[in-house]
Amino acid sequence: MSIANRRPQLLHADEGKVVRAHGDLYFFKALAAQTEGHYSLFEARNLTGGGVPLHRHRLDEEGIFVLEGRYRFQLDNETLELGPGDFVHVPRPTPHAFEALEPSRMLVIIAPGGFHERYFEEAWEVIDDLHNPPPPREPDVPRLLAALQAAGLELVPTDADQAPPAGA
Repeated sequence: MSIANRRPQLLHADEGKVVRAHGDLYFFKALAAQTEGHYSLFEARNLTGGGVPLHRHRLDEEGIFVLEGRYRFQLDNETLELGPGDFVHVPRPTPHAFEALEPSRMLVIIAPGGFHERYFEEAWEVIDDLHNPPPPREPDVPRLLAALQAAGLELVPTDADQAPPAGA
């Protein structure tokens, strides 16, 4: 899209491309195609216990602004609790994870844009009708792993992943 063809765009609270991942909803408000690839912006609506496991980005970095609720974040080896108005910048390739401690919302900006959009669309469920969503489905693990790799995202093993099995 050329600069001459770009126009302002208004999206209301429940508008934008919506993706469901493990019950959490992600509302994409600004797509890379609209920002000449400079950034993507989305709102995450997380259920209690929702979030993402420890991972890192090779191709982009993110800024996270908590709108409501409380989150536990892991940034490398540090654990933080964030609430409304708190902001964290996560430069690549910092390992990070988060978990919602209650129903929560945050605004996430990813720069450059596009990689997360591709990951969410390829790995999870695009919801066309928010008021009549399809039943949740289990993730397709091979598809999820391929989408992670294509988007430059990498899961980071934790100490729990390295522990010997019980009784070993």
